Amino acid sequence: MPMASIQQNIIYQGNSVISVETFPEYSHPVVVKKPSKRHPSRRILRSLEKEYEMTCTLKAVEGVRKALGQQSIENQPALILEYIEGETLRDHIGRKTLSLRAKLKIAVDLARILGKIHQQDVIHLDLNSKNILIGDKPPAVHVIDLGSASRITGNVHQKVRPDQMLGTLPYISPEQTGRINRAVDECSDLYSLGVVLYELMTRHLPFDSKNPMELIHHHLARV
Repeated sequence: MPMASIQQNIIYQGNSVISVETFPEYSHPVVVKKPSKRHPSRRILRSLEKEYEMTCTLKAVEGVRKALGQQSIENQPALILEYIEGETLRDHIGRKTLSLRAKLKIAVDLARILGKIHQQDVIHLDLNSKNILIGDKPPAVHVIDLGSASRITGNVHQKVRPDQMLGTLPYISPEQTGRINRAVDECSDLYSLGVVLYELMTRHLPFDSKNPMELIHHHLARV
């Protein structure tokens, strides 16, 4: 039976709508993620399905946001996810000046979580400062948004257009661009982690451009 929310606070709207909601079925607020369009594309539906599948695969990994279920809400497929009180890493480093000790703690926790994810033969493929939450309660660091995640297979990605790439352009590895003959694997996440750590330490991205092709060139030619 479809669930009905008794309180809703939208926190993000793009291809998906993400909101914090309260339902009679849960004793605590939850995060709801559903398509923003009434008739979503297969790609969006597949991303939601994959996020649920991969999040369930990683349910034993501390520091990965938990999936609580799949539901139909307002005749839309939706994911019900754990609500973590806090903010994204991007907002966190933009809002306050962190000590070196605090930055190193975040870096070590991130590396540990990513290592545990890889031990489950999963690669995230969209690690960026918006997909990392800094919670108000321990464990402080959480990795979220597994809609682009994949099993580690060693397959080489074929050349693709920038708008078809998995990941977020300022953070993607050279092999994710499809421009080099190299398999996408755990190293792809480690490259993205390096970009995140650069941003954590400096408050800037190593490559910052509005032009997708220019960003791809930077990843290929300047590393």
